[in-house]
Amino acid sequence: MSDKSHSGQINAKFISVKIENFLERTNTVNIEINFLGSSHPASKHPGAGEQYGNHLNVYYNCKLQGDKHTLVFTFSGPTALDIKKPNIKSITQEAKEILNDLIPNISLLKKNIVIYIQGHSRGGIVANNIHDWLSSINLGNSIRLGKLNIADPYAGPVNRLVNERNNNFDKISNDTFVPTNKVVVYTVAEKRFGTPAQSLKSDIIVFTDVSHDKTKYIAKHIFDSNTYRDGLYICADPNGELKKMYNSVDNNPTEKEQMHINKWLKQHIEPINKTNMYHIFSGAGNFRKFSYNKISSDGRRELFYTALAQFENGQYQTQIKNFLEGNNHKIMWKKVEKNLKKLGIQIK
Repeated sequence: MSDKSHSGQINAKFISVKIENFLERTNTVNIEINFLGSSHPASKHPGAGEQYGNHLNVYYNCKLQGDKHTLVFTFSGPTALDIKKPNIKSITQEAKEILNDLIPNISLLKKNIVIYIQGHSRGGIVANNIHDWLSSINLGNSIRLGKLNIADPYAGPVNRLVNERNNNFDKISNDTFVPTNKVVVYTVAEKRFGTPAQSLKSDIIVFTDVSHDKTKYIAKHIFDSNTYRDGLYICADPNGELKKMYNSVDNNPTEKEQMHINKWLKQHIEPINKTNMYHIFSGAGNFRKFSYNKISSDGRRELFYTALAQFENGQYQTQIKNFLEGNNHKIMWKKVEKNLKKLGIQIK
């Protein structure tokens, strides 16, 4: 991690001169860690940069925007079935190994460090694991955790059985957990991954009808923006406009194209409130893909209605209960009630 010079002073050691030179030019370093979804290699991720030392599945890049210095790490996603490496377990271990080495060395340079973590699909599980780990250790006064963004986190059937914590992020047993700005994006339109990991104690929750793969772009937009307050949001895209925009630029937009996409996202990510609440869960107008029968799985229905029922201290529970029971979905309401009790929310 470090060595001593001839004068006895402790010197930081880094994996490349490029990183060392980059860090020397600033007092504050942002570290962004991006955990990709299943079968997504870091080497092909836009802007990933170059391989990090001998870590074949980890890439890094040094970004400078104005006086903002950001060291970005991109981790390849797990294999499709999460059996062969890299998998959730091995990526988590590798990330800990890299950060255990990197953070003390940056600290030796007397730098302030802010760590931001993002993750999509199974990468969302890794992101949450690393965030919990960093929250449980003493990082020192010069280091703090920034946003945690997870897009449609999915543990998979094996991980759900082996480690229930991977399937329910709201079960926090660590007393030293440090709250932070946490964002989660869920789609109601994914059939392959029927039961995503629950993270309903997040500060910002967004439900959308875009595909599982496109949820990461909504999460990234919120990650890069400081305009969204804590709350429950919806992003309705009944005509698949976001997919068309990203497909037209091969998922790698230029800066100008990204500005156009961000403008669209800003217009379509709207807060859920008493005005649109009933239209949303009844599937009216542009919200038609959010209607009960259009939501792709019971696991996602349960998550969606639980989020709506906990919103604004549960003041819409009666409406949601009447809607579900009135349409012969009593079992779903029972599941929602059970989840609300686990979340510590009073049943109205």
